[in-house]
Amino acid sequence: MSISGAQQPDLGRPCAGPFLLHRRGAFFEPSATVLAASGWKAFRQLAFDLDISVQDLGVEAFNDVMAKHGRKQKIESAWD
Repeated sequence: MSISGAQQPDLGRPCAGPFLLHRRGAFFEPSATVLAASGWKAFRQLAFDLDISVQDLGVEAFNDVMAKHGRKQKIESAWD
């Protein structure tokens, strides 16, 4: 299977090499979360209802999980 013509990374280990995105002088690794269609639809609807992007809602969710587990590291969007 391919992602935009590139070889799909092995999800059992961190992405490396060609899967790093360069933006504004920093490197970011893309992430993927697979949801059931109903979950994805609910997530998109929540973003729409809150008038924010799915990207921003996802970053907010990742930060909420970090806080829930006592981590202080802030996750930032690569697209801001």
